[in-house]
Amino acid sequence: DFLLFAFDTGQQEHPIWKLVERLKLLDRISFVPFHHEAEPLLLHGDLYLHVLPTRRVQYRTLEAMARGLAVVSCANSGADYLVDGHTCRVVPKPTTGAWRAALEELLTDKGRAVALARQGQQLMASRHPMSRTIEQFTSICHQAAGTPIKLPT
Repeated sequence: DFLLFAFDTGQQEHPIWKLVERLKLLDRISFVPFHHEAEPLLLHGDLYLHVLPTRRVQYRTLEAMARGLAVVSCANSGADYLVDGHTCRVVPKPTTGAWRAALEELLTDKGRAVALARQGQQLMASRHPMSRTIEQFTSICHQAAGTPIKLPT
């Protein structure tokens, strides 16, 4: 059993809805409006799909891995944490057939999905712990703000 959440609906919602209807999966999909506060819904499943190509770190993908979700992503040369077959499934060329194959693999082989999710979660715990993220953020803030001005007392 599975439930899909489709985020960033906009102009793509109707074609997705028609496809899902043809596949007889309407009872398994929820369209989530494109709104920042709705994003956490995407992290309450078994799989997380990142379908938009990018060259930078995607914080939702990191969060999904840290929560122990199996991740399917498009290729991203800027994301060293996306290791195909180890921490996730990477779809090198985003064709319908390639996405379908990756999804079918993880939906039919639950053990494989669980293993990828576990390895991704372990990588996040070892390489991207929250304490390190906070330290890096604090450092960036200090660099941006410069040396604090001491006011006379």
